[in-house]
Amino acid sequence: MNGRNMKDMDAEELLERYSRGERDFKGVDLHWATLSGTNLSQINLSQAVLHGAFLSTEQNSTCFSQANFEETDLSEAHLSQADLRQANFHRANLCQADLSRVNLKGANLSEADLSETILIRADLSEANLSEADLSRAILTNVLLAKANIERVNFNKADFSRTDLRGVCLGKATLSGINLSRTNLTGIDLSRKLLSGANLSSAELVQANLRNAYLIKVDLSDADLTHADLSGIKLMDANLKGANLSQAKLADADLRGTNLTRAQLRNTYLRGAMMPDGTIHD
Repeated sequence: MNGRNMKDMDAEELLERYSRGERDFKGVDLHWATLSGTNLSQINLSQAVLHGAFLSTEQNSTCFSQANFEETDLSEAHLSQADLRQANFHRANLCQADLSRVNLKGANLSEADLSETILIRADLSEANLSEADLSRAILTNVLLAKANIERVNFNKADFSRTDLRGVCLGKATLSGINLSRTNLTGIDLSRKLLSGANLSSAELVQANLRNAYLIKVDLSDADLTHADLSGIKLMDANLKGANLSQAKLADADLRGTNLTRAQLRNTYLRGAMMPDGTIHD
């Protein structure tokens, strides 16, 4: 099939050819097309143009399991509640797409553009997100168990009210991230830079924040019980009402930090630089 015919194809023709057993639709142009409510598993839509397409909706979900979307333009596409298990989105453009409640378990999203996407309640467990751009994405209540998020850009992403226990953030970029009311129990944020992050009311019990850089971070009402914050840089951070009971703050830099109503019961502060500039003995 030549490239011209492929580009001129509409959604009805694609579905007809798929029903006849055809699977290779590389480079097809289906922007703003509607393909919802169908089974298109193992279809090849690599390098296709699907900008603004309605591929799945809450009323009519679509199965794209094991489909190939490599380098495909899916910007502003509608994929809510779609079955995308083990699909290939390597270097795909999903900017501003609706991926709410989608099943992306085991999918390949490496180097994909997921900036400003809606991923509310999406299942990203076991997915490969290495070097993907998730800046400003909405990830409320997303599942990330066993996902590869090495070198992911999470700048200004919204993880509010999400359970991130056991998630390894590796070398992910986290500046300006919203982690308010997030469960981060036992998480390893050592040596991480979270400049301007929102961690208000987050659960950070037994978290590892050794030598992390939390500049101008909001930790108001956060639970840091038993957390290890040794050597942390908390300059100009808001810890108002935070629970630091039995936490380790040895050699921490707390200059300019707001500790109003913070609980410091049995907190280890030896060598910490306090808000007034004194060294705690």
